[in-house]
Amino acid sequence: MASFFPHAQRAEDQRYAHSILTVQSLLRGFTIGPVIALTPFSIKTIQNTYRRNQPLSADQLRAGIIRSGARGVAIGTTINAFLLVCRMWGKDESAWKDRSWSLLANKRQRLEDLWCLGSAGLGAGAAMGAGWDWVLSWAQLGI
Repeated sequence: MASFFPHAQRAEDQRYAHSILTVQSLLRGFTIGPVIALTPFSIKTIQNTYRRNQPLSADQLRAGIIRSGARGVAIGTTINAFLLVCRMWGKDESAWKDRSWSLLANKRQRLEDLWCLGSAGLGAGAAMGAGWDWVLSWAQLGI
């Protein structure tokens, strides 16, 4: 994200503080939501496999993973947006600037942002390259 937003020398001079924190919060919700949502799906799938002694087919497993991941994206992004509002409600402009400046100054955070955005770009490219048949098959999942 540091390549999209300018990083000031001092926190007081940081521009686009609200945008930086909002994008950061939504991106984190987008990435952590599916991880949290896939955990119960994985546990349920393992339990059902051992109880029935019959594993899920590849189509059932793929549909369940996509459905759980999509729900996780929606829920994680919504929760993080709500938490951002709760956390920053009533804070002055200097608090926003300080937090956004700290995010842009953190080297590990910048690397994580590059990995997340690069992976999202590759995923979007793969989705577009798969054609309309792939897109229409998503509509049958009932997400």
